[in-house]
Amino acid sequence: MKSHYIGFTVGDYRLALQAEDLERVLPAAALQLVPTNIPACLGVLTVEYQVVPVLSCHILLGLPSKAIHPEDHFLLVNRHFSESKTIRLLIHVEHLLGLLKPDDDEISEHHIPQGNEMQVVRSLKSQWGLLTVLAQDELLAGLDIQQLIGLIEETPS
Repeated sequence: MKSHYIGFTVGDYRLALQAEDLERVLPAAALQLVPTNIPACLGVLTVEYQVVPVLSCHILLGLPSKAIHPEDHFLLVNRHFSESKTIRLLIHVEHLLGLLKPDDDEISEHHIPQGNEMQVVRSLKSQWGLLTVLAQDELLAGLDIQQLIGLIEETPS
């Protein structure tokens, strides 16, 4: 089965995320600010009566934080942490490029040295140029899952 990707921009970067865990795309909205020590967490939104943390894709990628603008978007994704635990997260991105259904020959892998190891970077050819493919596991790797779950449980909806 062919994978689908959602294309978007963050700063000067054109990126793609595999769409299997993407529930939907929402227009950017005003957030409820909550006290948290999770650097990437911008606040929370209530989606279908459920508190959902909003994460900055800029911060997750190690870029400077960016204010949310009305033309920005939130990607609503399901994050599976175990067989029995899934939480919903909103990832703030700038411009939405669209849904992509690339052929196998439109995705390429590059090996880039990083320290003493080689990092595999995947790229995808699209009508918007070359997009760097992000894996959800890599994008969200630095998050403290227990802190996110605590934030969801402690914030009234």
